Amino acid sequence: MHSRVIVASAAALSLLGVELAALPQTPARFDVASVKANKSGASQVTVSWQGGVTMINVPLRAIVQFAYNINTPTRIAGHPDWTNVERFDIQARPPEGVTGIDQLRPMLQALLAERFKLVAKMEKRELQSFALVKAKANGPLGPGLKPSKANCTGGGALTPEPAGAANPDAVPCGVRPAGAGRISLVGIPMGQLAPLISIVAGRPVVDRTGITGLYDVD
Repeated sequence: MHSRVIVASAAALSLLGVELAALPQTPARFDVASVKANKSGASQVTVSWQGGVTMINVPLRAIVQFAYNINTPTRIAGHPDWTNVERFDIQARPPEGVTGIDQLRPMLQALLAERFKLVAKMEKRELQSFALVKAKANGPLGPGLKPSKANCTGGGALTPEPAGAANPDAVPCGVRPAGAGRISLVGIPMGQLAPLISIVAGRPVVDRTGITGLYDVD
């Protein structure tokens, strides 16, 4: 499978450290951002895109994955070993009116370039991958995959808008808390299940089921 790969290099950790007070207000810059090394030794990780970017105790390689929307580590090449180990806290506030992950990702990319001297480029390489297919072309779906009857907001989006007065019975589509070793999803298309499996499988997963519509997955 040909897949786009991030080839990245980063300078030593010593290049990081100073609190960011104010950046020029350009479309690719946060208004205010703070990047600090996390030495707590804790295992819990926090990531939020609400009102900006908040990342607590996140390894640098994972931050790069978030910034470039890379769901499998095998699609990042050339990163130093310390990026798997060193963890950081990021608090970043965008200019007024900037919302949504798609607008925040380029700002996070620019922040990584400034603070870590990250240089990244896209390449095409052969990677081992999996395909998500039906076990039997005309067979029934398994008990853990059912057409969704939920009145979902967001149209299957993993980060949907909350229910409002116009749709008071709606529930968020996407990932539900399920505990270790379990995936619970509500109202998603198969095209969104495949990338989630990629995270667990450690290599790209492409959807070749041919199944359309929204489903609940357990």
